[in-house]
Amino acid sequence: MDSEDQKVIEWEHPAGHRWRWEFVPVGDGVTEVTESYDGTTSKVGRFQETSGLAGLNVAGIEKTLTKLAERYPA
Repeated sequence: MDSEDQKVIEWEHPAGHRWRWEFVPVGDGVTEVTESYDGTTSKVGRFQETSGLAGLNVAGIEKTLTKLAERYPA
């Protein structure tokens, strides 16, 4: 896990792919959150691409960020 003054949280899955969350203050009590997925170092990355599973990551990221916005409205 990488944590730079609690502005970045990043971890690596045992299969090698990485998840990252970045938190950037943009106003009074408002924080922009960016979630990203990096499969370039994944041991199963090619399988995810060819099987269509990579698209599930996009859907999962969108769902997570939507739930985060609902729980902590600006």
